[in-house]
Amino acid sequence: MATFETSERANSKRSWVAAIDTSSDRAGVALFDGSEVAVLAWMAHRNHTVDTLAQLDHVLRLSGLALHQLDGVAVATGPGSFSALRVGASIAKGIVFSLGAPLVGIPTTRAIAASVTCVDRPVIAVMPAGRGRVVWSKCADGALEPPRNTTVEELRAVAHAEQAVVASESALSGIGDVVVIPAGARVEQIARLGWERILQGERDDPAMLEPIYAHGRRSMDAVPG
Repeated sequence: MATFETSERANSKRSWVAAIDTSSDRAGVALFDGSEVAVLAWMAHRNHTVDTLAQLDHVLRLSGLALHQLDGVAVATGPGSFSALRVGASIAKGIVFSLGAPLVGIPTTRAIAASVTCVDRPVIAVMPAGRGRVVWSKCADGALEPPRNTTVEELRAVAHAEQAVVASESALSGIGDVVVIPAGARVEQIARLGWERILQGERDDPAMLEPIYAHGRRSMDAVPG
């Protein structure tokens, strides 16, 4: 079931950025204007192709906005599911091509780490990789390390050695100190981080922007933090 959060009806005169996150089965879309935020999150399972654009249209209508009023789009770049990430990237690229608006890619692990506040320890942001494995990045002093694909046991050893806070979309077996970050919080951070980049005049080349896949279709070691 989708969840919707907004503090007030959107003012179309503001600069609104849409965010799309299809990194995993837990998907989300969001709108942010630097002050007000609207979020829709749902369990997509394997229906990202069917659901995502419809959910984006839904959050726009609930916020009193039309697609052409967007000033930019931020999209989650993973690590995550190959098929799901491609859906999000394709939708985001299609929108910015039609609007002539900027596109920015936000690593999913950066958004997860940004959801953890008021801690003075490193944060390890985790995404599921299937078959007992996880893909994760450590964030310390604002710097995000390239993602690593390991077993949960290897992650636990690193978290213990680094005295890190582990942030994940779900509880992890064998790791007790985990902050669970729901999809709504994750996509909200993608919207906020994307809005900041677009406000600063940054944009990514849609033709060159590619997701980071959990199983190596794009080399994770080559991805900067």
